[in-house]
Amino acid sequence: MVISPSSFVVASHHGALHQIPYEKEAQVLNINGQTFTCNRGDMEGCMRECARQFPPADQHKCATAIEREMGTLPMCFPSTARVRVMAKGEISMAELELGDLVLAGEANGVASFQKLVTWLHYSPEEVGTFLQFQLRASKRTFVASAEHLIYDPEASDFVRADQARSVCLLNPLEGTCTGVSSIAESSPVHCKGVYCPLTTSGTIIVDDVLCSCFASPECIPFTISHRAALIVTSPIRFSSVKDTPAYTDIHPYCRWLMDATSTITTLRPWWQLPR
Repeated sequence: MVISPSSFVVASHHGALHQIPYEKEAQVLNINGQTFTCNRGDMEGCMRECARQFPPADQHKCATAIEREMGTLPMCFPSTARVRVMAKGEISMAELELGDLVLAGEANGVASFQKLVTWLHYSPEEVGTFLQFQLRASKRTFVASAEHLIYDPEASDFVRADQARSVCLLNPLEGTCTGVSSIAESSPVHCKGVYCPLTTSGTIIVDDVLCSCFASPECIPFTISHRAALIVTSPIRFSSVKDTPAYTDIHPYCRWLMDATSTITTLRPWWQLPR
C-alpha cells in the first residue's frame, strides 16, 4: 500500500476541510511490508492516517515508526551504558537481565539494589540519537537521550537530561548518591541499542549518575514528572517478567499510555464544540 498524494485533506475543528502540503523531507516508512508516506510537518495528520490505514494490531507500529522518524520517540540509554548489579559487578546495559538486582538511588542519597522488573523500551539493534554529557567533577561522560529524566541537585528534582545543569553522582566507597557534578557541555552522539530498564523503585544508577527510569517525550504536549510516572507505572513496576520481552520496541503498556494521553489532550471541552 502506497500513500502518496500531494497533500493530506484534514478536517478542521469546525468541520471545514483544509490541505496540508507535503514537505520535501516526507518520510517513506516500511511497516510490515507496507509503504507509508508521512508528512514530517503534520504529526497529527500522520497519526490519523495510521488509524485509517492500519488494523488495530499494527497501529502502534505505525505510530512508533512515525515518532522515531520525527525524533520524538524516547531513546533512554545506549547498550554501552554501565550499571552495577549484585553478584555481577559493573556490566553494560546490553548485559542487564530481567530479575537482576541493579543499583538504584533516591533523591536523599540512599542507594540500594532494586529488581529489574521489565523494559519500558527494548530495541537492541536500533541506532538511537543520544546526548553525551561531559561532567566537570569526575571528568567522565554520561550518555542518555535528551528527554530522559535525571536527578538534578540544583533543581532538587528529576528533570529532562537536556535541561539539567548538574547530576547526582554515586560514591562507590560509601554506597551513596551524594556527589554532585555540574555539566560542562553536551553533544549529540549515535549509539547502537536503545534500552529503558524499569526497577521496582523507578530509579537506576547509570554510569554512576542517578537517573529516573522514565522519560518525558516530545510527543506528549506536557512535561511528565517522575512522581506521576511512578504512579501510572505501578501496575507493571510490581509485576514480574521472567523472560526477555517478546516485543522489540516500546512496552505495550507504555504505548497504551502514550496513545491514551495523546487522545485525551486533543479532545476539546464541551463548551468549545461547534453548535
